[in-house]
Amino acid sequence: MPKIEDNLRNPLICQNCKEYMSIAIDISKVKGWAVEVKMPTYSCKKCGKKEYLDYRKYDIYEILPWITNYPVKPNWVEVYEHLWFKYDFLDYYWIPWLYRDFSKDWHLTPVFFDKDLLLYYNNHPDFNVILSSYSSWSITYKGENFLDWWFWINKNNKIFMRLWDLYDFFKDGKYEKELHRFRASNLNSDHEVVSDYYFNQIEAVFTDSDNERKIFDLYNSFNEIFRKKFWLNLFRININSLKLWYKSPILDEKHQIFDSYSQLSKLLIEAINVWELKKFILEKKIANDLDLKDKWWLKTFEIITNKVLNINSSLNILCPLYVLYDLRSLSDHLSIESFESTYNGCKSRLEFQEWWFLEFHKCVILKIIKMFDILIRAL
Repeated sequence: MPKIEDNLRNPLICQNCKEYMSIAIDISKVKGWAVEVKMPTYSCKKCGKKEYLDYRKYDIYEILPWITNYPVKPNWVEVYEHLWFKYDFLDYYWIPWLYRDFSKDWHLTPVFFDKDLLLYYNNHPDFNVILSSYSSWSITYKGENFLDWWFWINKNNKIFMRLWDLYDFFKDGKYEKELHRFRASNLNSDHEVVSDYYFNQIEAVFTDSDNERKIFDLYNSFNEIFRKKFWLNLFRININSLKLWYKSPILDEKHQIFDSYSQLSKLLIEAINVWELKKFILEKKIANDLDLKDKWWLKTFEIITNKVLNINSSLNILCPLYVLYDLRSLSDHLSIESFESTYNGCKSRLEFQEWWFLEFHKCVILKIIKMFDILIRAL
């Protein structure tokens, strides 16, 4: 996670361990007040530290809605009520740095949804869910932008959008069917927005992509640099024409994740331009026919990384691709008795010990990203 300097004091940053704290709502009394109020507590799950919001920085009229026996909503809420979304309008005040005392801009209020909303669109033949990172998503329709505004995923694995973005998308009534689907997945607020959204738009700390999109960008860069240097395409596929249709796994569900392995294997391994690479290897006298006998995608690519890019122990560098290939083979045998031992072997090779399928998928992706970084530097 991005490091926040001390001069950018954010109440969500734990001053003990520098982790991001979670928000819980307590009913309590404020010193000098005769009534109980809703008061957010910031708590750090790592070290146990707790802090209360400093309510004194707000005008008394701004915090009146917190009082439990004074159920007042600000006028701006009425603008959005026809959408019938559940949200906590007080999140705008409680979550650090959403509040704008100079502009009263409530557009940043988060609205939360279950991840099954994205699952529907990702499984629909006309739609696709595009990840820019593991915590930010958008939706396309037949390869074109559909929902331009981003979803984000918080630490509790819920997705959320800004209230204004939802209003802007649904305001003209054009997407009434989609509005009903969004309502069906709408959840009560859990007051948690730590994600790329918070880093990029609130803290102005821009994080790099950390998922398959990053792989696709590096794949293109590596192929282009290699082509300019050796007049040869490493890969047979233009990944730009396919990456919009790639289906990222959304839930921690075995079949989704292994379907992703199959797709990635086709794009990254089976697309290796093996015949042209073998021809190149023979022309440059890097190896002979006997060396190339029975060698296919990865073994041929290993010769290139070892002899052309001069990367010693290239097998270790390419280990994430070998693991990906084995995972792709497992995708056709998810129920066989040897699945667990083979799968655990794949995890061990990438030094991963947790049991969650989705977390290991992230590990595989990050290892492949690191691999491409090394290969590009070698060129």
